[in-house]
Amino acid sequence: MVTITARLSGATTVVAADISEFRIETARKNGCKHLFNPSKDNLLEKVKSLSENRGADVVIEITGVGQVFLDALKLARNQGRVMLLSSPHGSRVELDLYSDLHARSLRVMGAHTGTHPAVESANNRWTVFNNRRLAMELMRDGLLDVKSLITHRFLHAKAPDAYGLLLAKDEKTLGIIFDWQG
Repeated sequence: MVTITARLSGATTVVAADISEFRIETARKNGCKHLFNPSKDNLLEKVKSLSENRGADVVIEITGVGQVFLDALKLARNQGRVMLLSSPHGSRVELDLYSDLHARSLRVMGAHTGTHPAVESANNRWTVFNNRRLAMELMRDGLLDVKSLITHRFLHAKAPDAYGLLLAKDEKTLGIIFDWQG
């Protein structure tokens, strides 16, 4: 979904990296052209070659793994942005604040919905409600197709099985739909 929304946001070169070949193939099927497996590819070299040696304007980290966050900082260009879309509960990393962030003027932003304002302001209209409304409008208009991201369907009575699947962190589990009518 991140590669799809990056393109919708105007990104012209979108790179996806994952150690799961299933997720790489899912990104490919959703239109991402630059796909790499960091366990096989030198991701920093690949990003540099695609960006005239500058690095990425925006890096979105979605694993919640501390080391991956440190790698994301290296992928960003000077004055670039690194967004933590993951939930890095309890992740601890050692960071040189000067060389890793300050000297490069990097901007790091968390993206947890719990921090979104309840009401719009002149500086920020992106409330949880407005984010959801935009997602629904994009889906309605056919711009955000999430069908390929749904990998499992469960009757609502089988919800514990669905959550067990999520907790097992199976790489082939992307999106789960609950059937409330069955």
